[in-house]
Amino acid sequence: MNREEAIDILDDNFTVIETHGHYTEEEVEQARQMAITALSQEQQSEWERDHEVLKAYADGQESMKPCWIPVSERLPEEDNCTGSGVQFSDDVLMSVLNIVDEEDFIDFGHTIDGEWYSIVEKKRIQNGFDVIAWMPLPRPYKGESECEK
Repeated sequence: MNREEAIDILDDNFTVIETHGHYTEEEVEQARQMAITALSQEQQSEWERDHEVLKAYADGQESMKPCWIPVSERLPEEDNCTGSGVQFSDDVLMSVLNIVDEEDFIDFGHTIDGEWYSIVEKKRIQNGFDVIAWMPLPRPYKGESECEK
């Protein structure tokens, strides 16, 4: 299904919702626009991710090495979802700054609805600690060395 087909289906279903009178016309239109926006953003992020992978392959294996991504630049994508609708990211390495003694350290974690959580500490990163950068975890080992000799 392409984007236009999905929008047509949304339009048809929102028309049915509108005719049953449970919601105002404004509420239905707002929900319709939110669904279309979410669909557009999802498609755009898939394109961006595909473009990054293709570019990395085109640039050679050197560019496939993980690198730190400042949180000011972007956060990990929260493309995982629990049954209750909570969005969360894949696990990543985090560079965490202890604001009190200005020391940084590395931790494993992920984001849940935009908040950073430590896997090691099993709690939210807060109170004097600040995640300053993150890095995707490497792919699992497949039985062959990927290092240059």
